[in-house]
Amino acid sequence: MLVASAALYGLALWLVNFYVVAPVAFEWFQDADTLVQFVAHTFLFGTLLGALLVPYAAHEAASRRREPVRA
Repeated sequence: MLVASAALYGLALWLVNFYVVAPVAFEWFQDADTLVQFVAHTFLFGTLLGALLVPYAAHEAASRRREPVRA
């Protein structure tokens, strides 16, 4: 679920970069291949980000299940 969410984040990042930021700030960016940039943002950035966050999320979930130590 985390990897899929991160891929959707990469997709949203691509949409914002290509259709909001680039036309205003970087006109030359419109010459880039749209399909290549879509794959790079969604699958390479988003999916790898999700895969890197899985161990962190597992650690956080495990630490929440533990009961606090009472003194």
